[in-house]
Amino acid sequence: MRTHLLESTFLVTGLLLGAVTASAAPPKPPEAIEAPKEATKAAVALAKADRMQEAVRYFQRAYDLDSGAVTTAGNLGVAQLALGRYREAATHLAMALERVPPTQEKRRKLLEARFAEAKAQVVALRVKTNVKVGTIYADDAPVQPVGTKRPVFLDPGPHFIQVRTADGESAPVSVQGAAGQDLGVVVPVPGGGVTSDEDDQPEVVPIGPVGEGDDKSVRPQATDRDAGGGLTGAQTATIVMGSLTVVTGATALGLLVHRLGLQSDQDDLRAEIDAASGNAPAPCAQPPADLVAPCADLSRTVQKRRDFSLADNALGWTTFALGLGTAGLLTYVLFFEEEDGDGSEGEAREDANAVTSFPRGVRVAPLAGLQSWGLMMEGRW
Repeated sequence: MRTHLLESTFLVTGLLLGAVTASAAPPKPPEAIEAPKEATKAAVALAKADRMQEAVRYFQRAYDLDSGAVTTAGNLGVAQLALGRYREAATHLAMALERVPPTQEKRRKLLEARFAEAKAQVVALRVKTNVKVGTIYADDAPVQPVGTKRPVFLDPGPHFIQVRTADGESAPVSVQGAAGQDLGVVVPVPGGGVTSDEDDQPEVVPIGPVGEGDDKSVRPQATDRDAGGGLTGAQTATIVMGSLTVVTGATALGLLVHRLGLQSDQDDLRAEIDAASGNAPAPCAQPPADLVAPCADLSRTVQKRRDFSLADNALGWTTFALGLGTAGLLTYVLFFEEEDGDGSEGEAREDANAVTSFPRGVRVAPLAGLQSWGLMMEGRW
């Protein structure tokens, strides 16, 4: 791994493998170096000595002194990749790729290979906004200026994105992605005008702002209505009907259990009467004195069982009907419900070129990396 990394680094910097030896004198502190080439040579020497943590500091110094060069950005990215700092590596390798001249095909292929390794471990997020001057923030840390062509690279998991300008800032926007995934997001700044629609802007998945008091849980493809906690009529009806289904079903089950208990009592009373009457036919038609009480109990038990049977059957059919209604409403909410009457979400969907043609209830997005592929489906309330 170390030899592989060093060969890559030398190819990027243009240095020869024997140009720096591990026995070289200890380098000056990185902050004392004023020439990018000197910082790069010191970094390579440390890398050859398997002191990559220290080498990164010198690669960083070379980059700070000459951030516009292919070599300084590329070297720093390769070193960060070796240390598993994938987000930083992807950022600096992408910078290097932007600056490779068309004539340096070998260098471009080398950088592309390293960039692919880093990008497979991070989320690439394209940010679309409605201002031309500002800074993109991820989790309250500045990451890059608005208008930068490359995506924002993030570690897998939840994050909050903002765009800040001299005149204001956007609401925080919640995003979450998996390693190797490409995503997009619209982050409007109040008073910034209409979101631009440049040809090179990516297809995006609109993700709404986090409202005040929100627990900041990640909610993909949320809308303004979601931030306010509102539900559509169909969603409310689904919840109410589902609750009624559960209540009536539980009640019907309880009645069924009680009816079975009454049936058992009825059978016991019949057996007792038959035994006392010597199995005479219709012993309760004109019962003797000793069977009056048992026959009266039997009559009441039979009537109660019939009453419970009718109620149980009625609740059972009611539960069945409510269950069908709930299933129908749930299907509608997930697959067929359109935007609210003001059409605001439809405008956002058209403006954002959302990645799916499904209606509002379901989002389908690709999950792809170097080693796997698949689809992600998300229902949304």
